[in-house]
Amino acid sequence: MRKTKIVCTIGPTSESKEMIIKLVKAGMNVARLNMSHSTQELHAQRIAIIREVAKELGVPIGILADLQGPKIRIGTLKEKVILEPGNQFILTTRNVPGNSVAVSVSLKELPESVNKGQTILIDDGLLELRVDQVENTDIYTTVIRGGELKDNKGINLPNASIKTSSITQKDISDLEFAVKQDVDMIALSFVRSAHDVIELRSIMEDFGGALPIISKIEKHEAVTNIDEIIAASDGIMVARGDLGIEIPIEQVPIVQKMIIEKCNQQAKPVITATQMLDSMIRNPIPTRAEATDVANAVFDGTDALMLSGETAFGQYPLEAVLTMARIAEYAEQTFIYKATIAEKKIYTKSTITDAIALSAHESAKTLGADCILTATQSGYTARKISKYKPQIPVVAVTTSHKVVNQLALSYGVIPLQIKQCNDINELVDEAIAIGKVNGCIHDGDLLVITAGILAGVTGGTNVMRIYVVAEEIAQGIGFGEGVVRGIIGTRQSVELSPNTIIVADDIAQIEGAKPKAVITGESSISAPIIHYCREHEIPVIGGVTVNEINVTGQEVTLDILRGTIYRGAVHLPFE
Repeated sequence: MRKTKIVCTIGPTSESKEMIIKLVKAGMNVARLNMSHSTQELHAQRIAIIREVAKELGVPIGILADLQGPKIRIGTLKEKVILEPGNQFILTTRNVPGNSVAVSVSLKELPESVNKGQTILIDDGLLELRVDQVENTDIYTTVIRGGELKDNKGINLPNASIKTSSITQKDISDLEFAVKQDVDMIALSFVRSAHDVIELRSIMEDFGGALPIISKIEKHEAVTNIDEIIAASDGIMVARGDLGIEIPIEQVPIVQKMIIEKCNQQAKPVITATQMLDSMIRNPIPTRAEATDVANAVFDGTDALMLSGETAFGQYPLEAVLTMARIAEYAEQTFIYKATIAEKKIYTKSTITDAIALSAHESAKTLGADCILTATQSGYTARKISKYKPQIPVVAVTTSHKVVNQLALSYGVIPLQIKQCNDINELVDEAIAIGKVNGCIHDGDLLVITAGILAGVTGGTNVMRIYVVAEEIAQGIGFGEGVVRGIIGTRQSVELSPNTIIVADDIAQIEGAKPKAVITGESSISAPIIHYCREHEIPVIGGVTVNEINVTGQEVTLDILRGTIYRGAVHLPFE
């Protein structure tokens, strides 16, 4: 099972119900709506379709509304413009038709945000200008790196801080829309400090919302202030597009690793984004470098990988998701990945929940458990466990549909919704039943369970249990030790299969045979059949009503030391 999650941007080539169904089946966990493009009405239609698909397929799909932020752009051009190195060029906040002399810019505060000698980059850094002087509304520059100037291209200021809020009026309108649509997460663009996150949360509260905020790291100031931003945020997106313009390109891989590591330590979900499979916008297969990039993000410890243009307007949206899912799953299965995760030093805070999360992870590793089952009201405990990157599924059960969708972003977490339970025993029974229905918990599984004594109370995780999902069909007295699995049969069956367990009271039924184990109604150590088994080193459980268990062909598991017989093949914690 792939544990790294996939975020897909929904756009013109992926907005149909048929395509969204295909993307979900291919591996999409979270749908991203880019508020920079399309109308709110169109996004509302997309949200309705995503929810319809989630309901029909019975899978959680998180919806992430990505706010545009104060993206600075040039205006439109009245003619083709080629900027020649060494020539003068003017950026102005005046509304002028763009030509080879000047072009308008969208940010009125731009002239007061730059100084002489600073660099201005246009069109993802393809064009470079140097500021010569600023006069009122006009910025006079010299072209350093030339080329064709195109309409509405973005502007970046790698060495300057913009004197404006990170939250625009459009963002506020889109935020209100997102809250009314009850999306699951909000992404804030061009975050520079924790203040930006706090400001957005305050505005959201005015609209009656309390959605998790994913801060996009794409400004050089954000890298400097990364610790406070992570602390103030609910998750982080490493937005490598603008980030690679704001900081030297050679620093991007190192900054990516640093941010992912810090997010892992703080149990904050982290998304690695931008140009991951960029060539698949045009081609049905990725470049080798792109495949390596995706795998390396998994090795770094990212919770999720994001597709942008690949699924929004690319020619091969389905192929892009399938490819990303294959690369991520293969990377997770390698020795390199497992060794990398094992070497990670994750620090635990001094809280009960943190202690329980660490104990659950370590116990699962030690016992070779099949699954960690965690009951969580807010998703907090599930994320705390997820940060250790367990190599088994983390099934998180919660009464909140919203939390289910939000946990779709967290590494290795399978979120499921359950009904409200009155106590911890009812909760465990209900959680296992739901897990079985969804195919992530099976009879015979060994589980590590975390929960709270007061079921349904946020922050109340204080219990850990080791639990075997099995039906106990008989209890007797064990002679010997170990765990034996086999099929109930007869003396004749032993000749056909060494996996045979014989149910017998008479020594004649087993004499001369070498069954894997024996179940008998005799309970005395001096009984001939028990004496025979001990003498021939055959594990035996006595004191069992033979008629109740003598069903030829039935698979059973015997805990010899404890004298317990389980139906089916069961994974026991003390093997």
